[in-house]
Amino acid sequence: MKGLTRGWSRWLLLMVLLAGCAGTAPDPDGDGATPSAPEVAFEGEYNEACFSDDLLDISLLVREERPLAFVLTLTNKTGAPLRVLWDRVVFLDASGNPQHVIHQGVAHGQPLESLAPTSVAAGATLNDLLQPAKAVLENDVWRLAPLSGGRGPGGPPELRLRIDMPLEMNGRVALYRFRVHLENPEASQEDAQELRR
Repeated sequence: MKGLTRGWSRWLLLMVLLAGCAGTAPDPDGDGATPSAPEVAFEGEYNEACFSDDLLDISLLVREERPLAFVLTLTNKTGAPLRVLWDRVVFLDASGNPQHVIHQGVAHGQPLESLAPTSVAAGATLNDLLQPAKAVLENDVWRLAPLSGGRGPGGPPELRLRIDMPLEMNGRVALYRFRVHLENPEASQEDAQELRR
């Protein structure tokens, strides 16, 4: 009986420890870098995602001629500047592979440190062009490179992509999560396979 009680007490202690660990694990659907940041997620229509509240107007549109180029329009409706934290923006392709995002002023071939924050003044609008980029190591420096293929996804008409964009307002970071459904029936299956690499 004593051995049975000892076994149960060990099992109970193990369960308590595992329960404590479960509370500290990062959210598997989150970005891991900002576990405490409030999140605003919204589903887009085909080839676009738009969001509006008292603080911001945001739209993300797919450029017709380049399905992996996104036109961002962000209007700051607050009374203070906000910052787009480009080094923490994540593009997830249809297979869920995370990549970086370049924007105007940052080109392929530049080091990752080029992804500095952009400040948007109170009442101002940021217009930008975003493109996914992967990090590659060249001569001991991590650089931004185009994704393989680069002509855009093909395959099913409801290919889903995601862009997670952390915005800093009044010293607090909020994560804005765009889910975009691409509709590109002209592209080939080969393009979709290249995108998943």
